[in-house]
Amino acid sequence: MAIAVRPLAALPDQAEDEPLAEEKPDEFDPRCDAIPVANLLAANYNWMNNSTDAIPFRIATLLRDRAEQDGKGMRVLRRCDNLTPVGFSLFYPTQRSSEALFFGPSSKGLHLSALTDVDPFEYAQPGDSSYRTVFFRSWAIAAP
Repeated sequence: MAIAVRPLAALPDQAEDEPLAEEKPDEFDPRCDAIPVANLLAANYNWMNNSTDAIPFRIATLLRDRAEQDGKGMRVLRRCDNLTPVGFSLFYPTQRSSEALFFGPSSKGLHLSALTDVDPFEYAQPGDSSYRTVFFRSWAIAAP
């Protein structure tokens, strides 16, 4: 996958033909990444709801809670020059009881952009070998 991210605008004497900033995939760090990722996701979800209800604070809290429970499926795409996350993905192993939600309207599975505290998808706990589905729960890449 090739993704282009614009270089920092404040860098002095940057030639126009200079290459775009490089990125690398990395683990999600709840201490450093929760706020910038929450801002990225809030901008992504607010247009969907036509409101500002998907506030970054709520999303950052949910991300930190998920990372504390099991952060293995959380990844960021990080700029190499300043280590800022410019992309995010969340893989979410789901319990069998949640599989029916994949066949219904997508609005029934919203969580980060909804105002409910209850996630409609039930998370399969680490070590649970009975789950059969991994849900690509969230992903976003910053616009260049």
